[in-house]
Amino acid sequence: MSDRPATRYKVFHLLLLDESGSMSAIRQPVIDGFNATAQTVMELERQFPDQEHRICLVTFKGTSVRMPLFDETASELPRLNAESYHPRGATPLHDAMGQAITRLRVLTDGHADHRVLVTVLTDGIENASCEYSQADIQVLVEELTEKNWTFTYYGANHDARRAADSLSIRISFDFAAAPEAMPALFARDRESRLAYSRRLQAGKDVSRDYFSTDPSAN
Repeated sequence: MSDRPATRYKVFHLLLLDESGSMSAIRQPVIDGFNATAQTVMELERQFPDQEHRICLVTFKGTSVRMPLFDETASELPRLNAESYHPRGATPLHDAMGQAITRLRVLTDGHADHRVLVTVLTDGIENASCEYSQADIQVLVEELTEKNWTFTYYGANHDARRAADSLSIRISFDFAAAPEAMPALFARDRESRLAYSRRLQAGKDVSRDYFSTDPSAN
């Protein structure tokens, strides 16, 4: 008799990537980090065959929110590069979150056994949204946190904890917006995604902070 669980979970990785002008200083490390995350997701599918992993990439700058990749397998993704990621403009964070979360919520309503990992990476606070307010995002995050969604906020050049709290996001980390600091950030992200999938595979609670001090210990 097989020990594999009867349920095959569908895990969506929603990555909201700041493309405002100040991100230019870490443009290449961010490109490399995103491509490494895509490789991690491919590895998760190989290591945990009872999980199907999908990627959604959303970038935001000025008054523009782009969703170049939505509900894609990692193996199908084009690599991010200097042409597809070109920082400039302001930071419409609330609009990016509101539009992407709303779209993904509609998509996941059709999947009974799904999980969603939402990761925001930004080096500045909201300053350009016109559709969604801070209060709107709080409502969305609070509602979906109770429905198998996990939100994580990476912030540089501002108080990440305070910014995350203002959006009702429980997990946050400060990072240094410097090229030499980015590999460690994405390495931590990789280990935390692996820890999440291990816990999901083992039937353990994944609602807690899987971005622990030592994710590999989960």
